Amino acid sequence: MKLTLDRSDPAPLHAKVERLLRAILARPEHARGKPLPGEIELANRLGVSRSTVRQAMARLVSEGLLERRRSSGTRVAAPRALTTS
Repeated sequence: MKLTLDRSDPAPLHAKVERLLRAILARPEHARGKPLPGEIELANRLGVSRSTVRQAMARLVSEGLLERRRSSGTRVAAPRALTTS
């Protein structure tokens, strides 16, 4: 998987990383439960700090697109069921 950020885009780095991760998650090969590379590996491959990657991933976790488990890493989350009120 080739990862590159558009450095000419004036958006903050964490927003660029988040967009890139969303695009990766939209690919069919990233099915539910599939692990993602770790924060350090992503940071090295993208040329950004680990905290930048962590911030982008935290947002995706809060939206339910990723799930984090201690000692298991970060994985693609199961789709959330829609609730009706």
